[in-house]
Amino acid sequence: MIIPSAFCIDTHHVNAIVLGADPTNFSDRKQRKELTKAFGIGDGDPRYFRDILKNLESVGLVLNDLYITNCVKEYLKEQTSQNNEWHSKASKSLPDLIKELDAFDKQRKIPVFLTAQKIYEFLVFERAKSAKEIYSKPELIPINREANKLGRRLIPMFRHYGYQLQNWSEYRDRIKEILA
Repeated sequence: MIIPSAFCIDTHHVNAIVLGADPTNFSDRKQRKELTKAFGIGDGDPRYFRDILKNLESVGLVLNDLYITNCVKEYLKEQTSQNNEWHSKASKSLPDLIKELDAFDKQRKIPVFLTAQKIYEFLVFERAKSAKEIYSKPELIPINREANKLGRRLIPMFRHYGYQLQNWSEYRDRIKEILA
């Protein structure tokens, strides 16, 4: 079994980190599709990252700007949204994730985009807000370093089609301000 590695063109020029939950998927005729990189980038199947990349491009980021990885590196028995053990797996993976990101960003200045509500709920110390509440109140981002387990600025940018930034212009503009 392949454990997908992070995708990054150049760790010396990273402007944003994109964090997925885990590589688990059953999109190959209800069988697991194995990926070589996070979100299958470079595997010839853009469906896992296409909408995320559209959002990132809408705030001025391109693939060359990104470090893309997952909270949990290994494949799990169930997809993230249905996996009751995901938080436990993520807790075990957290120290390694922190080391991975600190390896190229020791001062923790690079913002982290969270691609799923489950990741956000896991990382924040306080009660997580709903996706709609976050997107409706752009002043809530970024989530401060002191308010999460990664100790980094977090920006929810969920891959769900209902949260495409083309439909949330104030939220998109707030992200642009943060990145400026």
